[in-house]
Amino acid sequence: MSRLFGIVAAKNIRVRFGLGSLTKQSELLKQINPDGWGLGWVGSAGSGVKKRALPVKGSPGVDEHWLEGEGTRFIGHLRRGTRGGRSQQNCHPFLYQGWIFAHSGHLFPKLEAAVRKRLGHVELGSETDSEAQFRWLLKSFEPGQPAEQWLRQALKPLVDDGEFSSLNFILASDTAFYA
Repeated sequence: MSRLFGIVAAKNIRVRFGLGSLTKQSELLKQINPDGWGLGWVGSAGSGVKKRALPVKGSPGVDEHWLEGEGTRFIGHLRRGTRGGRSQQNCHPFLYQGWIFAHSGHLFPKLEAAVRKRLGHVELGSETDSEAQFRWLLKSFEPGQPAEQWLRQALKPLVDDGEFSSLNFILASDTAFYA
C-alpha cells in the first residue's frame, strides 16, 4: 500500500521538507513503494505539487527532493501503483480547483466503474482510480453546504456498495483537512 502523511497549520507557514529521511524508515521502502512520490501544498498564498515517478529509496539525489511551499495544508504520498503505470501523472497528490488529494489503496473494479460512471466524461490527468475518486468527491460538492455533509453524501454510495477495498485518503483545501 501507499504511504500518506499530512501537515496542518493554523496560518500560512513556509516548509522545506526533504525526502531523504523517509528512506530510513525501512530497507523495504523501495520494494513497497517503487512507483513514485509526490508532495503538495495549499494555502492562501497559492498551491503547488511536486511529483516524480521514481522510488524514494535509491533515487539519485533523494536528499534534494524537496517540498518547498507556503501554505496551511501539506500532503505527501509514496506510491505503490495498483492502477496506471509508473508515470509522473499517476503520482499523487492531485491538485484541482484549490483542493489537494492523495489516496492509499485501490477501488475494486465494480466500485471503480461506478465512480467513473457517476463522474461522467471528465478529462483526468492520470490513469488512476484515485484521481477519479477525487474528482467524484469534488463533483459532489455543493457551494454553501458544509464539507462534512457533502463528503458524507458523496461517499455514501461508495460505502453502501460494500465492495471497496480501502478508502484511505487525505483531502484538503486552504481551510479544510479531511483524513
